[in-house]
Amino acid sequence: MFVSALSQQPWDTTKCTYRPKDFDRLLALIGIDMTNADVTPLMAEEFLLAFPDEASADRALAAMTQARVGDGPLFRMQHADGPRFKAGCAVNEWSPDRLMMTLPDGRQAPFDDYFYRIHSIRSGRHHPDGCFWVQSATPRRVEDRVPLTAVAPSILRLFGVNAPAYMKEAQVGLSCYPS
Repeated sequence: MFVSALSQQPWDTTKCTYRPKDFDRLLALIGIDMTNADVTPLMAEEFLLAFPDEASADRALAAMTQARVGDGPLFRMQHADGPRFKAGCAVNEWSPDRLMMTLPDGRQAPFDDYFYRIHSIRSGRHHPDGCFWVQSATPRRVEDRVPLTAVAPSILRLFGVNAPAYMKEAQVGLSCYPS
């Protein structure tokens, strides 16, 4: 078995990444109630926000969408399963000028009071394709992309172990699973 996940590819420019100094403090500033919600880091600059219900997630998403830096969004966001979404700072350029955030209620706050630049300037980004290869007596090529979340349940099945309930992605259709 050979499995690789995200690889690197060159960026067409340089990119700075920023991380909140204190995500709870930042979300409170924006007006998001995190009393019954969770923030979990996914990547150095990306977090998963989970809420108790869709209405709470929608309110948070709307408030974060309204937060701006200059003419651009403060956050980039992507929906996840259920009342959850991924979020990270949308500012990718370094500026010698003091940046100001415009909050949903119109107030302004200094960007540097809430975010810090991580690592250094980046010149590469993730490439979404990887490789999933399993030696088999009946080899075949699967033309569709295999979601990363399908790899673990597929490996477990190869060893005759049922995937836990939280692994919801379908297993890769292999002909070599044990009976």
